[in-house]
Amino acid sequence: MIISLNSLPDFLETIGIDEDDVSIGENADNRWCIVRREDGKWAVFYRERGGNFDESIFDAESDACYTMLGRMTLLQITRGAFQFEDDDR
Repeated sequence: MIISLNSLPDFLETIGIDEDDVSIGENADNRWCIVRREDGKWAVFYRERGGNFDESIFDAESDACYTMLGRMTLLQITRGAFQFEDDDR
C-alpha cells in the first residue's frame, strides 16, 4: 500500500491525530507539517515561531507521508493514546 497526501488524513484520523496537530500541504505554526517544496522535494517538520524543526526531506511523496505517519504514531505513544499489553509468554 502506498500512502499519499490524499490518503494521509484518513490514516492520521485512525490513530487519533487531531486536525490541529498537523498541516498538510502548507506551513502552519505549532503543527507538524508536510509540504512540497519549490524544488519539488517533500518536507516533514515541526513549525514553531516561523522556524522548521526536525526537518526531513524526501524525493518521493509517499516517503514523506510514511514519515509523517510514523512521527504522529510516536507522538500518540508518548501521549499515552495507545494501550500496550504486557505479554508474559
